[in-house]
Amino acid sequence: MSEKDEIARLRSVMAAAADEIEQHWDAHCDAEGFGPVNLVRRLRTGKGDYRAGGAALDAALSRRSMTDDLARRAVACRHWRWLPGMRAERWTGPCYGTYRYSDHDVRAHRWWPGGLPVLNDPATLGCLLALVRAAYDDELAHVRPCAGGWDFYTLDPMAPRVTAPSEAQCLVAALEAAP
Repeated sequence: MSEKDEIARLRSVMAAAADEIEQHWDAHCDAEGFGPVNLVRRLRTGKGDYRAGGAALDAALSRRSMTDDLARRAVACRHWRWLPGMRAERWTGPCYGTYRYSDHDVRAHRWWPGGLPVLNDPATLGCLLALVRAAYDDELAHVRPCAGGWDFYTLDPMAPRVTAPSEAQCLVAALEAAP
């Protein structure tokens, strides 16, 4: 589905949600009769929320696409594996949303089909760093901010130089370049 089709679908869902709320207004009101006026307004106008549509939605979908591409690169690495604490997300199919892996999930090899790592989640980034350290067999391997973004450092003199615009991009690039 193209981004334009996805935007149209989301706007249609928003209009249907607003219709549903208005048809059953009493069920959505508190004891004093106050209801979700602001929510209905946002659903109708598409203002104030990235899910609402317009240029903000276009930008959000573009960022999601870049983030998904980076997550797919991470999962494709030969050193990749899910670790307890990592957060996964999936936005297609009947089961969608986010899920945090537990120790039991990992030990039982219970993976969420089609799930991608959430690379802006602090726990997932920490686990990604652990994967990079294991791949280089270097407990001191790390990334740190520099003038142009982020640099990867390791004690391995043969390791390639890795620099990227963000911490997550640097870690994924380091994992991809690992021996």
